[in-house]
Amino acid sequence: MTEDQAPPRDPYSTTIGTIRTSIRDAVMEAYDIKEPVEVPIDEEPPVDADLATPVAMSLAKEVGEEPREVAEKIVEHSDLDEVVLVDEVKVEGPGFINVKLDRPTYSALTLRSVFYYGPEFGSLDLGRGRPVILEHTSANPNGPLHLGHGRNAIIGDVLGRCLVFTNYDVEIQYYVNDMGKQIAMLAWKFIQKGRPKVPEGEKPDHFIGELYVEAAKDVEEDPELEEVVERFLHAYEKYHLGEETRAKRIIEAFQYVVDECLKGHNETLARLKVAHDRFVFESEFVEDAVEIVEKLLEEGLAEKREDGAVVVNLEDYGIDKELVLTRSDGTTLYTTRDIAYHLWKLERAGVAIDVLGADHKLAVQQLKAVLDMLGENPDRVDVVFYEFIHLPEGSMSTRKGRYVTLDEFLDEAKRRAMEKVEESDVLKDEDPEEVAEKVAIGAVRFAIAKVNPNKPIEFDWEKALDFRTGGPFIQYAYARAKSILDEAEEIEKFDTRHLTDDRSFELIYHMSKFPRYVAHTVHKRRPDILAEYTYELAKRFNSFYEEVPVLKEEDEEVRAARIKLVEAFSQVMENAMNLLGIPKLERM
Repeated sequence: MTEDQAPPRDPYSTTIGTIRTSIRDAVMEAYDIKEPVEVPIDEEPPVDADLATPVAMSLAKEVGEEPREVAEKIVEHSDLDEVVLVDEVKVEGPGFINVKLDRPTYSALTLRSVFYYGPEFGSLDLGRGRPVILEHTSANPNGPLHLGHGRNAIIGDVLGRCLVFTNYDVEIQYYVNDMGKQIAMLAWKFIQKGRPKVPEGEKPDHFIGELYVEAAKDVEEDPELEEVVERFLHAYEKYHLGEETRAKRIIEAFQYVVDECLKGHNETLARLKVAHDRFVFESEFVEDAVEIVEKLLEEGLAEKREDGAVVVNLEDYGIDKELVLTRSDGTTLYTTRDIAYHLWKLERAGVAIDVLGADHKLAVQQLKAVLDMLGENPDRVDVVFYEFIHLPEGSMSTRKGRYVTLDEFLDEAKRRAMEKVEESDVLKDEDPEEVAEKVAIGAVRFAIAKVNPNKPIEFDWEKALDFRTGGPFIQYAYARAKSILDEAEEIEKFDTRHLTDDRSFELIYHMSKFPRYVAHTVHKRRPDILAEYTYELAKRFNSFYEEVPVLKEEDEEVRAARIKLVEAFSQVMENAMNLLGIPKLERM
Protein backbone atom coordinates (compact mmCIF):
# COMPACT_ATOMS: atom_id res chain seq x y z
CA MET A 1 0.00 0.00 0.00
CA THR A 2 1.47 3.35 -1.03
CA GLU A 3 1.07 6.59 0.88
CA ASP A 4 -1.55 7.92 -1.55
CA GLN A 5 -3.73 4.80 -1.26
CA ALA A 6 -6.63 4.77 1.16
CA PRO A 7 -5.97 2.38 4.05
CA PRO A 8 -8.47 -0.41 4.79
CA ARG A 9 -11.58 0.69 6.65
CA ASP A 10 -11.38 -2.46 8.76
CA PRO A 11 -7.70 -3.24 9.42
CA TYR A 12 -8.44 -6.18 11.69
CA SER A 13 -10.79 -8.01 9.32
CA THR A 14 -8.49 -7.23 6.40
CA THR A 15 -5.62 -8.87 8.28
CA ILE A 16 -7.71 -11.91 9.19
CA GLY A 17 -8.76 -12.22 5.55
CA THR A 18 -5.15 -12.18 4.35
CA ILE A 19 -4.09 -14.84 6.86
CA ARG A 20 -7.16 -16.97 6.21
CA THR A 21 -6.53 -16.90 2.46
CA SER A 22 -2.91 -17.97 2.93
CA ILE A 23 -3.92 -20.91 5.15
CA ARG A 24 -6.77 -21.93 2.83
CA ASP A 25 -4.44 -21.97 -0.19
CA ALA A 26 -1.88 -23.99 1.78
CA VAL A 27 -4.50 -26.61 2.72
CA MET A 28 -5.61 -26.98 -0.89
CA GLU A 29 -2.01 -27.32 -2.07
CA ALA A 30 -0.82 -29.68 0.69
CA TYR A 31 -3.75 -32.09 0.34
CA ASP A 32 -4.81 -31.51 -3.26
CA ILE A 33 -8.25 -30.35 -2.13
CA LYS A 34 -10.16 -28.60 -4.91
CA GLU A 35 -12.86 -26.81 -2.92
CA PRO A 36 -11.87 -24.01 -0.49
CA VAL A 37 -12.05 -25.18 3.13
CA GLU A 38 -13.43 -23.25 6.07
CA VAL A 39 -10.65 -21.68 8.15
CA PRO A 40 -12.03 -20.73 11.58
CA ILE A 41 -10.09 -18.02 13.41
CA ASP A 42 -9.86 -17.98 17.19
CA GLU A 43 -9.94 -14.28 18.03
CA GLU A 44 -9.10 -14.89 21.69
CA PRO A 45 -5.95 -17.04 21.34
CA PRO A 46 -3.34 -17.94 24.00
CA VAL A 47 -1.26 -15.07 25.40
CA ASP A 48 1.70 -15.84 23.13
CA ALA A 49 -0.30 -15.32 19.93
CA ASP A 50 -2.51 -12.67 18.33
CA LEU A 51 -4.53 -15.07 16.17
CA ALA A 52 -4.94 -18.83 16.02
CA THR A 53 -6.80 -21.41 13.96
CA PRO A 54 -7.81 -25.00 14.80
CA VAL A 55 -8.29 -25.86 11.11
CA ALA A 56 -5.80 -28.75 11.32
CA MET A 57 -7.88 -30.51 13.97
CA SER A 58 -11.03 -30.37 11.85
CA LEU A 59 -9.11 -31.67 8.81
CA ALA A 60 -7.18 -34.44 10.55
CA LYS A 61 -9.86 -37.13 10.32
CA GLU A 62 -10.62 -36.29 6.68
CA VAL A 63 -6.98 -36.61 5.55
CA GLY A 64 -6.09 -39.47 7.93
CA GLU A 65 -3.23 -37.75 9.77
CA GLU A 66 -2.55 -36.50 13.28
CA PRO A 67 -3.71 -32.88 13.83
CA ARG A 68 -0.23 -31.61 14.68
CA GLU A 69 1.21 -33.23 11.55
CA VAL A 70 -1.54 -31.57 9.47
CA ALA A 71 -0.79 -28.20 11.08
CA GLU A 72 2.93 -28.45 10.36
CA LYS A 73 2.24 -29.39 6.75
CA ILE A 74 -0.11 -26.42 6.33
CA VAL A 75 2.48 -24.02 7.70
CA GLU A 76 5.16 -25.53 5.46
CA HIS A 77 3.03 -25.00 2.32
CA SER A 78 1.78 -21.55 3.31
CA ASP A 79 3.30 -18.19 2.43
CA LEU A 80 2.54 -16.76 5.88
CA ASP A 81 6.22 -15.97 6.41
CA GLU A 82 5.97 -13.60 3.44
CA VAL A 83 2.87 -11.74 4.66
CA VAL A 84 4.10 -8.32 5.81
CA LEU A 85 1.67 -8.21 8.73
CA VAL A 86 2.91 -11.54 10.16
CA ASP A 87 5.92 -11.76 12.45
CA GLU A 88 5.88 -15.41 13.48
CA VAL A 89 3.89 -18.61 12.89
CA LYS A 90 4.06 -21.59 15.24
CA VAL A 91 2.31 -24.91 15.65
CA GLU A 92 1.33 -25.32 19.30
CA GLY A 93 -0.41 -27.94 21.44
CA PRO A 94 -2.38 -30.66 19.67
CA GLY A 95 -2.35 -28.76 16.37
CA PHE A 96 -3.17 -25.07 16.70
CA ILE A 97 -1.59 -22.74 14.18
CA ASN A 98 -0.69 -19.61 16.17
CA VAL A 99 0.14 -16.31 14.51
CA LYS A 100 1.97 -13.34 15.99
CA LEU A 101 1.60 -10.08 14.11
CA ASP A 102 4.40 -7.75 13.14
CA ARG A 103 3.73 -5.02 15.69
CA PRO A 104 5.21 -1.95 13.97
CA THR A 105 3.57 -2.81 10.63
CA TYR A 106 0.19 -3.64 12.15
CA SER A 107 0.31 -0.53 14.34
CA ALA A 108 1.12 1.65 11.33
CA LEU A 109 -1.78 0.12 9.38
CA THR A 110 -4.24 0.67 12.25
CA LEU A 111 -3.22 4.23 13.14
CA ARG A 112 -3.17 5.27 9.50
CA SER A 113 -6.70 3.94 9.12
CA VAL A 114 -7.89 5.76 12.27
CA PHE A 115 -6.36 9.09 11.22
CA TYR A 116 -7.43 8.77 7.59
CA TYR A 117 -11.12 8.12 8.37
CA GLY A 118 -11.32 10.04 11.64
CA PRO A 119 -14.98 10.39 12.73
CA GLU A 120 -15.89 7.83 10.05
CA PHE A 121 -13.51 5.14 11.31
CA GLY A 122 -15.66 2.06 11.85
CA SER A 123 -18.33 3.12 9.36
CA LEU A 124 -18.31 0.15 7.01
CA ASP A 125 -20.70 0.30 4.05
CA LEU A 126 -22.93 -2.49 5.36
CA GLY A 127 -26.23 -0.96 4.29
CA ARG A 128 -25.25 0.39 0.87
CA GLY A 129 -27.99 2.97 1.25
CA ARG A 130 -30.79 0.41 1.69
CA PRO A 131 -33.88 1.83 3.42
CA VAL A 132 -34.74 0.67 6.94
CA ILE A 133 -37.56 1.78 9.22
CA LEU A 134 -36.70 1.38 12.88
CA GLU A 135 -39.52 1.73 15.38
CA HIS A 136 -38.79 2.05 19.07
CA THR A 137 -40.20 3.44 22.33
CA SER A 138 -43.80 3.81 21.03
CA ALA A 139 -45.25 4.18 24.53
CA ASN A 140 -48.98 4.71 25.04
CA PRO A 141 -49.63 8.46 25.46
CA ASN A 142 -51.55 8.06 28.71
CA GLY A 143 -48.84 9.05 31.16
CA PRO A 144 -45.10 9.51 31.64
CA LEU A 145 -42.52 7.07 30.32
CA HIS A 146 -41.40 4.42 32.78
CA LEU A 147 -38.17 2.51 33.23
CA GLY A 148 -39.08 -0.19 30.70
CA HIS A 149 -39.62 2.46 28.04
CA GLY A 150 -36.13 3.69 28.88
CA ARG A 151 -34.60 0.34 27.98
CA ASN A 152 -36.63 0.23 24.75
CA ALA A 153 -35.49 3.74 23.82
CA ILE A 154 -31.81 3.13 24.53
CA ILE A 155 -31.70 -0.18 22.62
CA GLY A 156 -33.47 1.44 19.66
CA ASP A 157 -31.37 4.58 19.77
CA VAL A 158 -28.02 2.72 19.79
CA LEU A 159 -29.15 0.46 16.95
CA GLY A 160 -30.35 3.48 15.00
CA ARG A 161 -27.03 5.29 15.43
CA CYS A 162 -25.12 2.17 14.32
CA LEU A 163 -27.36 1.63 11.29
CA VAL A 164 -26.92 5.22 10.15
CA PHE A 165 -23.16 4.96 10.79
CA THR A 166 -22.93 1.89 8.53
CA ASN A 167 -24.79 3.51 5.62
CA TYR A 168 -28.35 2.29 5.99
CA ASP A 169 -30.98 4.82 4.97
CA VAL A 170 -32.75 4.85 8.33
CA GLU A 171 -35.97 6.48 9.41
CA ILE A 172 -36.57 6.17 13.14
CA GLN A 173 -40.26 6.15 14.01
CA TYR A 174 -42.41 6.43 17.12
CA TYR A 175 -45.77 4.71 16.61
CA VAL A 176 -48.39 6.63 18.59
CA ASN A 177 -51.38 4.73 19.93
CA ASP A 178 -53.78 7.65 19.75
CA MET A 179 -57.06 5.73 19.56
CA GLY A 180 -57.04 2.89 22.06
CA LYS A 181 -59.46 2.44 24.95
CA GLN A 182 -57.03 4.09 27.36
CA ILE A 183 -56.99 7.25 25.26
CA ALA A 184 -60.77 7.20 25.00
CA MET A 185 -60.97 7.09 28.80
CA LEU A 186 -58.58 10.03 28.96
CA ALA A 187 -60.58 12.02 26.39
CA TRP A 188 -63.77 11.41 28.38
CA LYS A 189 -62.15 12.49 31.65
CA PHE A 190 -60.65 15.56 29.99
CA ILE A 191 -64.11 16.70 28.86
CA GLN A 192 -65.76 15.65 32.13
CA LYS A 193 -63.31 17.86 34.08
CA GLY A 194 -64.01 20.88 31.89
CA ARG A 195 -61.09 20.54 29.45
CA PRO A 196 -58.36 21.55 31.94
CA LYS A 197 -55.05 22.90 30.65
CA VAL A 198 -51.70 21.65 31.85
CA PRO A 199 -50.76 23.81 34.85
CA GLU A 200 -47.75 26.05 34.33
CA GLY A 201 -44.57 24.40 35.52
CA GLU A 202 -46.01 20.88 35.46
CA LYS A 203 -44.67 18.34 33.00
CA PRO A 204 -47.55 17.58 30.56
CA ASP A 205 -47.16 13.78 30.51
CA HIS A 206 -47.33 13.69 34.31
CA PHE A 207 -50.50 15.82 34.22
CA ILE A 208 -52.02 13.46 31.64
CA GLY A 209 -50.97 10.48 33.74
CA GLU A 210 -52.81 11.77 36.79
CA LEU A 211 -55.87 12.40 34.61
CA TYR A 212 -55.71 8.81 33.37
CA VAL A 213 -55.47 7.42 36.90
CA GLU A 214 -58.66 9.32 37.77
CA ALA A 215 -60.41 8.07 34.62
CA ALA A 216 -59.45 4.45 35.24
CA LYS A 217 -60.72 4.67 38.81
CA ASP A 218 -64.04 6.18 37.69
CA VAL A 219 -64.59 3.48 35.05
CA GLU A 220 -63.73 0.74 37.53
CA GLU A 221 -66.23 2.09 40.07
CA ASP A 222 -68.98 2.75 37.52
CA PRO A 223 -69.19 -0.01 34.83
CA GLU A 224 -71.80 2.01 32.93
CA LEU A 225 -69.03 4.38 31.92
CA GLU A 226 -67.67 1.57 29.72
CA GLU A 227 -70.47 2.37 27.24
CA VAL A 228 -69.52 6.04 27.23
CA VAL A 229 -65.89 5.14 26.52
CA GLU A 230 -67.01 2.83 23.69
CA ARG A 231 -69.02 5.69 22.15
CA PHE A 232 -65.92 7.90 22.30
CA LEU A 233 -63.92 5.20 20.52
CA HIS A 234 -66.61 4.75 17.88
CA ALA A 235 -66.80 8.50 17.22
CA TYR A 236 -63.02 8.80 16.84
CA GLU A 237 -62.81 5.85 14.45
CA LYS A 238 -65.69 7.18 12.31
CA TYR A 239 -63.90 10.51 12.10
CA HIS A 240 -60.77 8.79 10.73
CA LEU A 241 -62.90 6.84 8.26
CA GLY A 242 -63.94 10.18 6.80
CA GLU A 243 -67.50 10.08 8.11
CA GLU A 244 -69.30 13.24 9.14
CA THR A 245 -69.37 13.70 12.89
CA ARG A 246 -70.84 16.21 15.28
CA ALA A 247 -68.54 14.98 18.04
CA LYS A 248 -65.87 17.61 17.44
CA ARG A 249 -65.30 18.00 21.18
CA ILE A 250 -64.44 14.31 21.38
CA ILE A 251 -62.02 14.50 18.47
CA GLU A 252 -60.32 17.57 19.93
CA ALA A 253 -60.12 15.88 23.33
CA PHE A 254 -58.34 12.84 21.86
CA GLN A 255 -55.90 15.06 20.03
CA TYR A 256 -55.19 17.34 22.99
CA VAL A 257 -54.40 14.64 25.54
CA VAL A 258 -52.20 12.74 23.07
CA ASP A 259 -50.29 15.82 21.92
CA GLU A 260 -49.68 17.03 25.48
CA CYS A 261 -48.48 13.62 26.61
CA LEU A 262 -46.11 13.38 23.64
CA LYS A 263 -44.61 16.75 24.56
CA GLY A 264 -43.63 15.27 27.90
CA HIS A 265 -42.30 12.08 26.31
CA ASN A 266 -40.15 14.14 23.94
CA GLU A 267 -38.75 16.16 26.81
CA THR A 268 -37.73 13.01 28.68
CA LEU A 269 -36.26 11.38 25.57
CA ALA A 270 -34.28 14.51 24.72
CA ARG A 271 -32.72 14.40 28.17
CA LEU A 272 -31.80 10.76 27.52
CA LYS A 273 -30.23 11.81 24.17
CA VAL A 274 -32.86 9.89 22.16
CA ALA A 275 -34.51 11.32 19.04
CA HIS A 276 -37.05 10.16 16.44
CA ASP A 277 -37.34 11.22 12.82
CA ARG A 278 -41.08 10.76 12.60
CA PHE A 279 -44.14 10.25 14.78
CA VAL A 280 -46.66 8.00 13.04
CA PHE A 281 -50.19 7.93 14.42
CA GLU A 282 -52.25 4.76 14.69
CA SER A 283 -55.33 6.64 13.53
CA GLU A 284 -53.69 7.11 10.11
CA PHE A 285 -54.26 3.39 9.42
CA VAL A 286 -57.96 2.97 10.23
CA GLU A 287 -59.07 2.92 6.58
CA ASP A 288 -56.27 0.52 5.62
CA ALA A 289 -57.20 -1.73 8.54
CA VAL A 290 -60.83 -1.90 7.38
CA GLU A 291 -59.66 -2.84 3.86
CA ILE A 292 -57.45 -5.60 5.28
CA VAL A 293 -60.38 -7.06 7.19
CA GLU A 294 -62.54 -6.99 4.06
CA LYS A 295 -59.81 -8.68 2.03
CA LEU A 296 -59.32 -11.45 4.59
CA LEU A 297 -63.09 -12.05 4.68
CA GLU A 298 -63.36 -12.12 0.88
CA GLU A 299 -60.54 -14.64 0.59
CA GLY A 300 -62.00 -16.86 3.31
CA LEU A 301 -59.03 -16.28 5.61
CA ALA A 302 -61.15 -14.62 8.29
CA GLU A 303 -64.67 -15.23 9.56
CA LYS A 304 -67.37 -13.26 11.31
CA ARG A 305 -68.55 -14.72 14.61
CA GLU A 306 -72.16 -14.72 15.76
CA ASP A 307 -71.51 -11.67 17.93
CA GLY A 308 -70.30 -9.75 14.85
CA ALA A 309 -66.59 -9.79 15.66
CA VAL A 310 -64.18 -10.75 12.86
CA VAL A 311 -61.50 -13.29 13.75
CA VAL A 312 -58.63 -15.14 12.05
CA ASN A 313 -57.78 -18.75 12.81
CA LEU A 314 -53.98 -19.17 13.01
CA GLU A 315 -53.71 -22.87 13.85
CA ASP A 316 -51.87 -23.52 10.56
CA TYR A 317 -49.13 -21.27 11.93
CA GLY A 318 -48.93 -23.16 15.23
CA ILE A 319 -50.87 -20.47 17.11
CA ASP A 320 -53.80 -21.84 19.08
CA LYS A 321 -55.29 -18.48 20.00
CA GLU A 322 -57.46 -16.89 17.30
CA LEU A 323 -56.80 -13.28 16.41
CA VAL A 324 -59.64 -10.78 16.78
CA LEU A 325 -59.57 -8.12 14.05
CA THR A 326 -62.74 -6.17 14.83
CA ARG A 327 -65.04 -5.85 17.79
CA SER A 328 -68.67 -6.91 17.57
CA ASP A 329 -69.62 -3.29 16.78
CA GLY A 330 -67.30 -3.32 13.77
CA THR A 331 -64.55 -1.08 15.15
CA THR A 332 -61.01 -2.20 14.45
CA LEU A 333 -58.46 -3.10 17.09
CA TYR A 334 -54.85 -2.11 17.71
CA THR A 335 -53.63 -5.35 16.15
CA THR A 336 -55.53 -4.71 12.92
CA ARG A 337 -54.14 -1.23 12.59
CA ASP A 338 -50.66 -2.54 13.46
CA ILE A 339 -50.89 -4.95 10.52
CA ALA A 340 -51.75 -2.01 8.26
CA TYR A 341 -48.88 0.00 9.72
CA HIS A 342 -46.40 -2.80 9.01
CA LEU A 343 -47.61 -3.21 5.44
CA TRP A 344 -47.13 0.55 5.03
CA LYS A 345 -43.60 0.30 6.44
CA LEU A 346 -42.67 -2.61 4.17
CA GLU A 347 -43.78 -0.60 1.13
CA ARG A 348 -41.17 1.99 2.07
CA ALA A 349 -38.28 -0.08 3.38
CA GLY A 350 -36.49 -3.36 2.81
CA VAL A 351 -36.77 -4.25 6.46
CA ALA A 352 -38.81 -2.98 9.40
CA ILE A 353 -37.07 -3.30 12.76
CA ASP A 354 -39.24 -3.18 15.88
CA VAL A 355 -37.96 -2.94 19.46
CA LEU A 356 -40.52 -4.58 21.75
CA GLY A 357 -40.82 -6.02 25.23
CA ALA A 358 -40.67 -9.79 25.55
CA ASP A 359 -44.37 -9.80 26.49
CA HIS A 360 -45.19 -8.98 22.85
CA LYS A 361 -43.93 -12.27 21.43
CA LEU A 362 -47.38 -13.77 20.82
CA ALA A 363 -48.61 -10.55 19.21
CA VAL A 364 -45.60 -10.58 16.86
CA GLN A 365 -46.26 -14.21 15.91
CA GLN A 366 -49.85 -13.28 15.08
CA LEU A 367 -48.75 -10.21 13.12
CA LYS A 368 -46.27 -12.20 11.03
CA ALA A 369 -48.82 -14.93 10.37
CA VAL A 370 -51.33 -12.43 8.97
CA LEU A 371 -48.62 -10.72 6.91
CA ASP A 372 -47.86 -14.11 5.39
CA MET A 373 -51.57 -14.64 4.67
CA LEU A 374 -51.58 -11.31 2.85
CA GLY A 375 -48.66 -12.37 0.64
CA GLU A 376 -45.98 -10.37 2.44
CA ASN A 377 -42.66 -11.88 3.54
CA PRO A 378 -42.85 -11.83 7.37
CA ASP A 379 -39.07 -12.18 7.66
CA ARG A 380 -38.80 -8.56 6.57
CA VAL A 381 -40.11 -7.65 10.01
CA ASP A 382 -37.14 -7.99 12.36
CA VAL A 383 -38.09 -7.75 16.02
CA VAL A 384 -35.63 -7.06 18.83
CA PHE A 385 -37.20 -8.32 22.05
CA TYR A 386 -35.95 -7.15 25.42
CA GLU A 387 -36.57 -8.36 28.94
CA PHE A 388 -37.62 -6.23 31.88
CA ILE A 389 -35.51 -3.96 34.03
CA HIS A 390 -35.80 -4.02 37.81
CA LEU A 391 -34.57 -1.77 40.57
CA PRO A 392 -33.40 -3.22 43.89
CA GLU A 393 -36.06 -2.78 46.54
CA GLY A 394 -35.72 0.43 48.46
CA SER A 395 -33.37 2.04 45.93
CA MET A 396 -35.90 4.77 45.15
CA SER A 397 -38.69 6.24 47.21
CA THR A 398 -42.00 6.24 45.36
CA ARG A 399 -45.64 5.84 46.32
CA LYS A 400 -46.57 2.24 46.97
CA GLY A 401 -48.00 0.48 43.96
CA ARG A 402 -46.89 3.12 41.46
CA TYR A 403 -44.28 2.43 38.81
CA VAL A 404 -41.06 4.42 38.72
CA THR A 405 -41.19 7.01 35.96
CA LEU A 406 -38.18 7.51 33.73
CA ASP A 407 -38.04 11.14 34.87
CA GLU A 408 -37.78 10.07 38.52
CA PHE A 409 -35.15 7.51 37.60
CA LEU A 410 -33.01 10.07 35.75
CA ASP A 411 -33.39 12.57 38.59
CA GLU A 412 -32.21 9.92 41.04
CA ALA A 413 -29.28 9.08 38.76
CA LYS A 414 -28.29 12.74 38.69
CA ARG A 415 -28.63 13.08 42.47
CA ARG A 416 -26.36 10.09 43.00
CA ALA A 417 -23.96 11.31 40.31
CA MET A 418 -23.73 14.68 42.04
CA GLU A 419 -22.64 12.90 45.22
CA LYS A 420 -19.91 11.12 43.26
CA VAL A 421 -18.84 14.35 41.58
CA GLU A 422 -18.62 16.22 44.89
CA GLU A 423 -16.57 13.39 46.41
CA SER A 424 -14.24 13.20 43.40
CA ASP A 425 -10.80 14.80 43.44
CA VAL A 426 -10.36 14.62 39.67
CA LEU A 427 -12.65 17.47 38.60
CA LYS A 428 -10.98 20.56 37.18
CA ASP A 429 -12.93 23.79 37.18
CA GLU A 430 -16.02 22.22 35.63
CA ASP A 431 -19.65 23.02 36.40
CA PRO A 432 -20.64 20.23 38.87
CA GLU A 433 -24.30 20.43 37.80
CA GLU A 434 -23.45 19.92 34.13
CA VAL A 435 -20.94 17.18 34.90
CA ALA A 436 -23.44 15.36 37.15
CA GLU A 437 -26.08 15.40 34.40
CA LYS A 438 -23.66 14.03 31.81
CA VAL A 439 -22.34 11.40 34.20
CA ALA A 440 -25.90 10.36 35.08
CA ILE A 441 -27.03 10.03 31.46
CA GLY A 442 -23.83 8.20 30.50
CA ALA A 443 -24.18 5.84 33.44
CA VAL A 444 -27.82 5.02 32.68
CA ARG A 445 -27.29 4.54 28.95
CA PHE A 446 -24.24 2.33 29.42
CA ALA A 447 -25.77 0.24 32.22
CA ILE A 448 -28.76 -0.54 30.01
CA ALA A 449 -26.91 -0.91 26.69
CA LYS A 450 -24.29 -3.31 28.09
CA VAL A 451 -26.82 -6.08 28.88
CA ASN A 452 -27.97 -8.46 26.15
CA PRO A 453 -31.60 -7.48 25.36
CA ASN A 454 -32.59 -11.13 25.95
CA LYS A 455 -31.56 -10.88 29.60
CA PRO A 456 -33.38 -9.01 32.37
CA ILE A 457 -31.55 -6.17 34.12
CA GLU A 458 -31.20 -5.87 37.86
CA PHE A 459 -30.12 -2.24 37.97
CA ASP A 460 -27.31 -1.59 40.43
CA TRP A 461 -26.74 2.09 41.23
CA GLU A 462 -23.24 1.60 42.60
CA LYS A 463 -22.02 -0.34 39.57
CA ALA A 464 -23.71 2.01 37.12
CA LEU A 465 -22.04 5.09 38.62
CA ASP A 466 -18.71 3.44 39.41
CA PHE A 467 -15.73 5.33 37.98
CA ARG A 468 -13.96 1.95 37.61
CA THR A 469 -16.61 -0.20 35.93
CA GLY A 470 -19.61 1.84 34.78
CA GLY A 471 -20.34 4.50 32.20
CA PRO A 472 -18.26 7.09 34.10
CA PHE A 473 -15.21 4.85 33.61
CA ILE A 474 -15.58 5.28 29.85
CA GLN A 475 -16.09 9.04 30.19
CA TYR A 476 -13.05 9.22 32.48
CA ALA A 477 -10.82 7.34 30.00
CA TYR A 478 -11.82 9.75 27.24
CA ALA A 479 -11.28 12.78 29.50
CA ARG A 480 -7.84 11.50 30.49
CA ALA A 481 -6.84 11.21 26.83
CA LYS A 482 -8.10 14.71 26.03
CA SER A 483 -6.24 16.08 29.04
CA ILE A 484 -2.98 14.60 27.73
CA LEU A 485 -3.60 16.04 24.27
CA ASP A 486 -4.37 19.48 25.72
CA GLU A 487 -0.86 19.58 27.20
CA ALA A 488 0.97 17.85 24.34
CA GLU A 489 2.79 19.48 21.45
CA GLU A 490 1.60 19.10 17.85
CA ILE A 491 3.05 15.97 16.24
CA GLU A 492 3.43 15.58 12.48
CA LYS A 493 5.68 12.56 12.04
CA PHE A 494 6.03 9.53 14.28
CA ASP A 495 7.40 6.00 14.10
CA THR A 496 5.25 3.03 15.16
CA ARG A 497 8.39 1.07 16.01
CA HIS A 498 8.18 2.94 19.32
CA LEU A 499 4.77 1.38 20.04
CA THR A 500 5.77 -2.27 20.34
CA ASP A 501 5.51 -2.57 24.13
CA ASP A 502 2.69 -4.81 25.35
CA ARG A 503 0.37 -2.09 26.67
CA SER A 504 0.66 0.10 23.57
CA PHE A 505 0.10 -2.78 21.18
CA GLU A 506 -2.82 -4.21 23.19
CA LEU A 507 -4.50 -0.81 22.89
CA ILE A 508 -3.79 -0.54 19.16
CA TYR A 509 -4.92 -4.10 18.53
CA HIS A 510 -8.23 -3.51 20.29
CA MET A 511 -8.72 -0.21 18.46
CA SER A 512 -8.32 -2.03 15.16
CA LYS A 513 -11.30 -4.25 16.03
CA PHE A 514 -13.75 -1.33 16.33
CA PRO A 515 -15.25 -1.63 12.81
CA ARG A 516 -15.75 -5.36 13.33
CA TYR A 517 -17.64 -4.83 16.60
CA VAL A 518 -19.82 -2.14 15.03
CA ALA A 519 -20.69 -4.64 12.28
CA HIS A 520 -21.49 -7.36 14.84
CA THR A 521 -23.74 -4.90 16.70
CA VAL A 522 -25.68 -4.14 13.51
CA HIS A 523 -25.97 -7.72 12.25
CA LYS A 524 -26.95 -9.21 15.61
CA ARG A 525 -29.07 -6.22 16.70
CA ARG A 526 -27.27 -6.19 20.06
CA PRO A 527 -26.04 -2.91 21.56
CA ASP A 528 -24.33 -4.88 24.35
CA ILE A 529 -21.66 -6.02 21.85
CA LEU A 530 -20.58 -2.43 21.22
CA ALA A 531 -20.94 -1.49 24.90
CA GLU A 532 -18.68 -4.35 26.01
CA TYR A 533 -16.13 -3.45 23.32
CA THR A 534 -16.07 0.18 24.48
CA TYR A 535 -15.59 -0.80 28.11
CA GLU A 536 -12.67 -3.08 27.14
CA LEU A 537 -11.17 -0.24 25.08
CA ALA A 538 -11.32 2.05 28.13
CA LYS A 539 -9.69 -0.69 30.25
CA ARG A 540 -6.82 -1.06 27.82
CA PHE A 541 -6.28 2.67 27.71
CA ASN A 542 -6.33 2.80 31.49
CA SER A 543 -3.60 0.12 31.64
CA PHE A 544 -1.59 2.04 29.05
CA TYR A 545 -2.04 5.30 30.98
CA GLU A 546 -0.95 3.75 34.27
CA GLU A 547 2.11 1.91 32.93
CA VAL A 548 3.39 3.84 29.90
CA PRO A 549 4.64 7.42 30.33
CA VAL A 550 3.53 9.82 27.63
CA LEU A 551 4.22 13.48 28.43
CA LYS A 552 6.97 12.52 30.89
CA GLU A 553 8.78 10.35 28.34
CA GLU A 554 12.20 11.95 27.76
CA ASP A 555 12.91 10.41 24.35
CA GLU A 556 11.30 12.80 21.84
CA GLU A 557 10.58 10.14 19.21
CA VAL A 558 9.01 7.76 21.71
CA ARG A 559 6.96 10.59 23.24
CA ALA A 560 5.74 11.66 19.79
CA ALA A 561 4.58 8.12 18.94
CA ARG A 562 2.76 7.78 22.24
CA ILE A 563 1.05 11.15 21.86
CA LYS A 564 -0.23 10.06 18.45
CA LEU A 565 -1.46 6.80 19.98
CA VAL A 566 -3.42 8.78 22.58
CA GLU A 567 -4.82 10.93 19.78
CA ALA A 568 -5.91 7.84 17.84
CA PHE A 569 -7.47 6.33 20.95
CA SER A 570 -9.46 9.51 21.66
CA GLN A 571 -10.85 9.38 18.10
CA VAL A 572 -11.93 5.73 18.34
CA MET A 573 -13.38 6.27 21.81
CA GLU A 574 -15.26 9.34 20.63
CA ASN A 575 -16.74 7.35 17.73
CA ALA A 576 -17.81 4.57 20.10
CA MET A 577 -19.29 6.98 22.64
CA ASN A 578 -21.23 8.75 19.89
CA LEU A 579 -22.78 5.43 18.84
CA LEU A 580 -23.66 4.55 22.44
CA GLY A 581 -24.99 8.07 23.08
CA ILE A 582 -22.68 8.55 26.07
CA PRO A 583 -22.04 12.28 26.67
CA LYS A 584 -18.39 13.28 26.44
CA LEU A 585 -16.53 15.15 29.13
CA GLU A 586 -13.33 16.91 28.10
CA ARG A 587 -12.03 17.02 31.67
CA MET A 588 -12.90 15.10 34.82
